[in-house]
Amino acid sequence: MKKLLLLLFMFAGLNLFGQSENFEGATFPPTGWTQFESGTGLPAGPSWSETSVGAFTYLGVGKSATITRENVATGQAIDWLVTNQITVPANGQIRFYAKTVQTGVQGGTFEIRISNASQTNPADFTNIITYTESTLTAVVNVYEEKVIDIPATYPPGSQIYIAFVMSNDNGENRWCLDNVNVVEKCNAPTGPLLTSLESTTSAQLSWGSPAGVTLFDVQVCPLADTFGGPSTITYTGVTNPFIATGLAANTLYKFQVRSVCVSGFPSDWFGPRNFQTASFGDTCAGPIVVGALPYQTIDNTANYLDTNDVAQPLACSSTATNYMAGNDVFYAFTPTVTGNYIFNLAPTNASSSLHVYSQCPVAGMPATSCLGGVANPGTTPRNIVLN
Repeated sequence: MKKLLLLLFMFAGLNLFGQSENFEGATFPPTGWTQFESGTGLPAGPSWSETSVGAFTYLGVGKSATITRENVATGQAIDWLVTNQITVPANGQIRFYAKTVQTGVQGGTFEIRISNASQTNPADFTNIITYTESTLTAVVNVYEEKVIDIPATYPPGSQIYIAFVMSNDNGENRWCLDNVNVVEKCNAPTGPLLTSLESTTSAQLSWGSPAGVTLFDVQVCPLADTFGGPSTITYTGVTNPFIATGLAANTLYKFQVRSVCVSGFPSDWFGPRNFQTASFGDTCAGPIVVGALPYQTIDNTANYLDTNDVAQPLACSSTATNYMAGNDVFYAFTPTVTGNYIFNLAPTNASSSLHVYSQCPVAGMPATSCLGGVANPGTTPRNIVLN
């Protein structure tokens, strides 16, 4: 039905290396699981159950586990939902989706505990993390995946029970739970994080790939923003290297990347790395577009990059010196009427050049692609007239 993930299981006796439970079975608690209460709250009795109410289920479909709000007249209610016995995998990790329903802090706590002895004796369990309403999820009434590394005190191959424990004293929040998985942790990408081929709208991103990992998720956002916010662009299931598109020109960005393992589960995010997209004019592919004439601008090549050092054809400016070396500024102009067009450069420093091409300059291009050029070590104005 919903939420099923393919996992590779290895058998050891009757126990599985890995556990997946989405509460879609015919019985609750699921086979091998148990629930009980250890508190002093009255009225007594466990309150974990399954629900198919769309407002409480993950993605609004199927079934999820939930513990209803309890009006405890006296004492403290402590309700336990405990897994069957699980064999800890290498680099074991607990993953599940959870949410609360009511807004505000009601005073309940949500704990994840582990036992390597009994399934039903509270004294055998060790608390590994505690959540409150304010720390369980970032947004109330929205499921969020929680990821917990199994402590080294429970090494691979050991047998454990995992308990989901809610404590409250009078009517605290409803806790909804789904997609409980115990899996081998997915290895994160490694450094170095690199960027290249920055254009006005894209950049190539690359990283070190862990063994056996071929797919990755990438997030890109402006440098001053936080990942996951409205400005974040998320690319899923990509390969390494990857071209990030849809970016803005002359903008500082950062990116982070995570592995997506064959189990379908991702690693932790790795990064970030900062980069900047090209300005218009940095590259021939992203030129400054000249519109209506006359056109005039005052600028400095120091504001741009050195992205093209292909020497101009000898016949273009009558010199073998490569005046394309150094920072360049590219402009694009498309004539709309037939006539003479005047191109003028008034340099403030020596050894500048002005070239007009019919295509982007590339190695081996025809000499005729350079329609005109002026280049010399002086500082006199460069003028080209074309028709």
